[in-house]
Amino acid sequence: MLSRQISSLQADLVDLAIAVHVADRFAIGRADFPRRLHIKLPLRHRELFEQPVVSDMLRELLYWYTEDKWDFEFTSRQKSGRCAERQGCLDLSGKSRVTEVALWSGGLDSLSGLVNRMACEPSKHYLLFGSGSNSQLHFRQRDLAVRLAEHHPQRVSCTQVIYRYTATNIPRNRNQRARGFVFMLLGAVCALLADENQLHIYENGVGAINLPFRASEVGLDHTRAVHPISLTLMSEMVSQIISASFSFVNPFIFWTKADMCRIFHDERYYPLIVQTVSCDRLHREVPSQCGVCSSCILRKQSLLAAGVQDETKYLFPSIPEEQGYRPSIGNHLRAMLWQVQVLRQLLSTDKPWDSLASYYPRMMDIIDRITLFEGLTPTWLQGQFAQMYQRYVDEWEQVRPYIERGLLGEEELREAA
Repeated sequence: MLSRQISSLQADLVDLAIAVHVADRFAIGRADFPRRLHIKLPLRHRELFEQPVVSDMLRELLYWYTEDKWDFEFTSRQKSGRCAERQGCLDLSGKSRVTEVALWSGGLDSLSGLVNRMACEPSKHYLLFGSGSNSQLHFRQRDLAVRLAEHHPQRVSCTQVIYRYTATNIPRNRNQRARGFVFMLLGAVCALLADENQLHIYENGVGAINLPFRASEVGLDHTRAVHPISLTLMSEMVSQIISASFSFVNPFIFWTKADMCRIFHDERYYPLIVQTVSCDRLHREVPSQCGVCSSCILRKQSLLAAGVQDETKYLFPSIPEEQGYRPSIGNHLRAMLWQVQVLRQLLSTDKPWDSLASYYPRMMDIIDRITLFEGLTPTWLQGQFAQMYQRYVDEWEQVRPYIERGLLGEEELREAA
């Protein structure tokens, strides 16, 4: 086993991530009004974070994630042995081989992404980094990693940074919009400890871009946790702080979730599907995944489109006849179907990319950022995204009747038919 002690600069990054998490979690806003958050944080390397370019990047990045106003006041920390450093060494077993460090959420994208990468890069060791404050998810992350390691001894290891609250009676903000910032910054520290200059994020392109379902949706109705623009902004900020090149990489940005899930035809990995979590509204009941939120529906759609049987137990798999039709059950599905209809119309024009970018202007921002950051040609990128969304629409056409059954009322089903 190889162990590395966290450096003072890396500890500063950990403290920054946790400070942002705490502020985002406990600063309760009013309705949709932006919050003003001020963080005063003692750091060992205050001078690096007070650079105008870094402070500007930090404010821009957190505004992008949350649409709140963030201000920082950094002071010099004189005492040694702070919490981030007292946690000791992270487990970096297996680092004698080329290592790919990846965020590990315990979700279906993480699992399918990892096994796809292992199939493409069989010589690598994979260091999985999990984080958060949810004990249930911590267990799932560890359990999945252990089960994968049984199939691939010495190729998979998992480490976690777990944080919890000592005070449980304080009101909390339910929308943790800065979560992507926190997880990626902590993951970057893990990668740096492993002497790697990249952190991989396994997320399908449709989910990463997360287009609004309807034109009326504005602002942050949809998360930007691993959005392509988020990755480029995070790459620039971390590189500036550490004075070296560092990048956040999503190898599946042009893949649909169904594309990723086809790997589960391999019987070694299929039994692991039911151990993953996709739900946006985890319940304390059993089963814990609701089955009706957009993430659960996309999970069902992707497995069906990939030709993989979904044995996941959902809280609301169908609507019992004696309970009648409950409109709220199908709200997310109706929104997703509306989006698919819009995409179908846009992609059926003579110039599908132009139509797509005109309806979703943020797509051009993605092209501009990726072109600047990775040096890829705009025309090639436009073609890749248009093809991905066309596959996504085609996948829905294959499985739509199966998804609709049980989530829509009889009248809506007749209209859909």
